[in-house]
Amino acid sequence: MQRDPDGSKVRNDRYIFCPHKEDAPDEPVVSAGVPEDLRREIEQFFLSSALGTGKKLKLKGWQNAAQAKSSLTRGMKSFKRKRAR
Repeated sequence: MQRDPDGSKVRNDRYIFCPHKEDAPDEPVVSAGVPEDLRREIEQFFLSSALGTGKKLKLKGWQNAAQAKSSLTRGMKSFKRKRAR
């Protein structure tokens, strides 16, 4: 969560995407395919990026491609609703 200029709390999700190779089969990489040590390294990166800023981060976990697409779609709809006000 972070705060908008008006003080309201908003989610500020982060996504990491796997690049598509032209010669690779068109199958999404599932989060279970990310090695545990790389997961910890990525999580530590995001946690350390907030050090000294007074911000608090809460890791919500890992999602597969379908879940990420759904989250992004919901976020885009929410953003459009807020911008329309």
